[in-house]
This record gives sequence, structure tokens and C-alpha cells, in this order.
Amino acid sequence: MIYRLTFILLIVLTASWAATVSGYVKDSVTEKSIPNANVYIRETGQGTASNPYGYFELNLSKGTFTLETSVIGFKTDSREIIIDKNNIELNID
Repeated sequence: MIYRLTFILLIVLTASWAATVSGYVKDSVTEKSIPNANVYIRETGQGTASNPYGYFELNLSKGTFTLETSVIGFKTDSREIIIDKNNIELNID
């Protein structure tokens, strides 16, 4: 069964050249956190897995990136994120 994923991203600028992209991976139907989701930045090759609470964190520079999230049993999701401000919060379904 394929479900849509919900990502709640919080982007916090840690320096003028770097930012931390963090958030939670959740099932958009049940709103439950999804552990061990693969979170990957296509342009840089950086990636991580969400923790048991669905939380993830990546450090990036300013720019435009493609954030991909995949989990077995769920549809892979790709979203463009733009990091150009001090604090950006994104809710992506």
C-alpha cells in the first residue's frame, strides 16, 4: 500500500553560509511519525535516516536543493527546497 508522506521541515540558518534543515517525517493519513525514513539531498549526495520519532537533520549551504524521502511501503517523495533566509518553515504533503 502506498501512502503520501508528510514532511514538516524547519530550516534554521546557523551561519551566513550554512543552514540546518530539520523536521519530521509523518504519514499524512495517520499523522504518525515514520522512523528510519531515508532523507536525501540530490545535489550534494548528503543523506540521513529519520530517528525513532521521525526526526531528521541535515546541514546545507544556501541554495536550491531537491529533498527526496523514501520508505519501504510508501511512495518516494521529491520536493524542491530553497534556503535563502534565516528561518524558513515548510509543511510539505
